[in-house]
Amino acid sequence: MSSRDRWLETGLAVLADEGIKAVTIERLCDDIGLSKGSFYHHFGGAGGYHTALLAYFEERETARYVAAAEAVPAGDARARLDHLKALVAGSDDSAALERAVRAWAAQDGVAREALERIDARRIGYLQQLLVEITGRRAEAADLARIVYLVLLGSYHVLPPVPLKDVERLWTRILATT
Repeated sequence: MSSRDRWLETGLAVLADEGIKAVTIERLCDDIGLSKGSFYHHFGGAGGYHTALLAYFEERETARYVAAAEAVPAGDARARLDHLKALVAGSDDSAALERAVRAWAAQDGVAREALERIDARRIGYLQQLLVEITGRRAEAADLARIVYLVLLGSYHVLPPVPLKDVERLWTRILATT
């Protein structure tokens, strides 16, 4: 793993565990064992790091799932959706990070803009698959939002909802398609 990726992976771990206020240059240097010079070389400062961290979050928590679903043979949107459900259900480490990014976005405009883009991308991809499956754009838009909100809601209720249960709920919701 490159030193840049180490900075970003460590930042996401600290963010998930303790929130954005804990993601400081000093903390990251201590956790990684690299110098502030390395940090500034890669990111230029805290603002550059935060921007890179949000982009890394988007890649790790959105783009890689879309790419994996798209690797399923073309023309089979149902199989791509099923693969996406299985991938999400198998990623138990996402809930804390998702909550932390949303808390950050509630108090920071740059994080909010990034999260709005990420949410739109996720919902848009679900909608695209559901349009291919149902052929009905309005219904697909509603179903995409419902499916996404079930996932996000599962991250916030106590006790936490196991992702396998979320996958089962999705299957039940989507059985109408």
